[in-house]
Amino acid sequence: MLATKSLSSQEKSLYSYLIFFLASIFLIYETVLQVSLSIVTHELMHDLKVNYLSIGVMSSFYFLGFTIMQIPGGILFDRGRLKIILSTACLVCAVGTCLFAYSQTLVFACITRFMIGTGSAFSYNGLLVIISRWFSSNRFDFLVGFVLLFVSFGAIGSEFLLSIFIKNCGWRISMTVLGFTGIFLAIILYIFSREDPAYHIRKSNETGVVRQLQKVLGNAQSFFCAFHVMLIWGTSLTFGVLWGIPFLVKKLNITTSLAALIMAFFWVSLAASGPLLGYCSNLFKRRKPFMILASTIGLISTSVLIYMPNISINVVCLSLVFMGFACSSQVLIFALAKDNNPQKYVGLAISFTSMLGTLGSTLFQTLSGYLLHSFSDGFKSSYAVP
Repeated sequence: MLATKSLSSQEKSLYSYLIFFLASIFLIYETVLQVSLSIVTHELMHDLKVNYLSIGVMSSFYFLGFTIMQIPGGILFDRGRLKIILSTACLVCAVGTCLFAYSQTLVFACITRFMIGTGSAFSYNGLLVIISRWFSSNRFDFLVGFVLLFVSFGAIGSEFLLSIFIKNCGWRISMTVLGFTGIFLAIILYIFSREDPAYHIRKSNETGVVRQLQKVLGNAQSFFCAFHVMLIWGTSLTFGVLWGIPFLVKKLNITTSLAALIMAFFWVSLAASGPLLGYCSNLFKRRKPFMILASTIGLISTSVLIYMPNISINVVCLSLVFMGFACSSQVLIFALAKDNNPQKYVGLAISFTSMLGTLGSTLFQTLSGYLLHSFSDGFKSSYAVP
């Protein structure tokens, strides 16, 4: 019976790349939804009559939903069917986006962003689980680097093209189009996704949920990896996703479209550095030195960008390049999380690491909104620098 369900090596190779491609499209779609809030900041403030603090809270609701679904999502990936999980998650994102497009109050907007966040929780982790199950382990770092490549292209395209689309068509129509795009993608995911060859073996060896949690959460390395991701994501995504474009608009006195184009330096660097760090890690069989180097570079470049007076556009672009390099070190952290936990618990291990990362983003984005509102008068006086 098992023999009839097995795949030849050629069929497995074809399906592995097909499923990898489909999950990557879902991840790009989720990235577009994530960064879209920074594009419509001023439109939301005008239509919903809210301030920067409210925008920060609205953004944090996305990451709150994202965070809450990490542990349940990890358990589902280790125990459930991939096609149902991914297609349902994409559909939730799409419906939430359609509802967000017609928000009239801050409360409703926060609820819809929360809904989008719960569906988005399965995109990144799902792709990493697919890599761990459909590809050899020595290709994990490198392929995760390409995952960052897809994320970066999604961010670049959304920040630049979406800003133009919103300018011409309005933010509500733009969000509606994104919503119906997600519905179509959910159908495609359901039709073409399938389980990995070891699915039936894994189901037969399934352990209880409590045992699964004990194995992953009882591992100190799981917490180390998760805390490291928390600091990287919490800091870089607060700027890269939410406040980067408004900051550059005021700091450099430029248009939103130009600011979005400049922010592309961050995402391009993130895209290029991910595969590079993954390759170097595999080449030298070391991860810790590269993680320390990236963190140090991130600290220096962020400080220069925020606190350097009369900064030129060239220096801004260079700082964003180094910030992107620092953020790309997450490929090494997720590889550590995978290596330090049993293969059958890899979904939960990756999701737990991602959970603390998004928790950091939630806390830092809310705090940054409060600081902007309280100390810098919404960028008007000091470009958000105390």
